[in-house]
Amino acid sequence: MARVWFVRRRGGQWVAPGGAPAAELPFADLIFPAALQRVLVEVEPKDLGGLEFSGYQAGIYDSPYCPRDAARRLAQPRPPA
Repeated sequence: MARVWFVRRRGGQWVAPGGAPAAELPFADLIFPAALQRVLVEVEPKDLGGLEFSGYQAGIYDSPYCPRDAARRLAQPRPPA
């Protein structure tokens, strides 16, 4: 399960309202509300199983997309694997 944190800037930090992830779902099922300023994606070691050469490590990644664009992109149909 991937955890998605919607955050906003407070001084020099990014703060998640409520202090909890906005969603914890399989990545392909995530739909983002478009109300906040930034999208962060948290990846755990178990999420990277079978992806040895992805270049990603466990951690939190700052998405280049705003919540609205992330939601639009995730809602688009994907070709079958």
